[in-house]
Amino acid sequence: MAWQVDRRGLVSSAGAALALSGCTTVQSRPVARLGATAPRCLTRVNVDPSRIIRTVAGLRPYRPSGFVVRAERLGESRLVHNYGHGGGGISLSWGSSRLATALGLPGHSGPVAVIGSGIMGLTTA
Repeated sequence: MAWQVDRRGLVSSAGAALALSGCTTVQSRPVARLGATAPRCLTRVNVDPSRIIRTVAGLRPYRPSGFVVRAERLGESRLVHNYGHGGGGISLSWGSSRLATALGLPGHSGPVAVIGSGIMGLTTA
């Protein structure tokens, strides 16, 4: 059974009291590295390979042929594509964003829109 928590209600004093009421300092377990005891706030998690429902990997989209940085006309505007870096985006972001701005800014005046809030969009902005 899944349940959702109203985050604003949880932050209120009544919500915080309800959340913390599950913690107890009566039953303690030893903390091996310190040799002291720590309160047992949560029940132990039943970890077993037979309980796995699914496995999800957070992969970054990439293009086997390499990333794309190119410009095209879209009506009166210029659209610059900058995508497909995969996991290398964090290390390629500054150079790739410089290529994108070199394609998009010369001869341009006025506002610029950057779509995408990943590392490429942030460094381009």
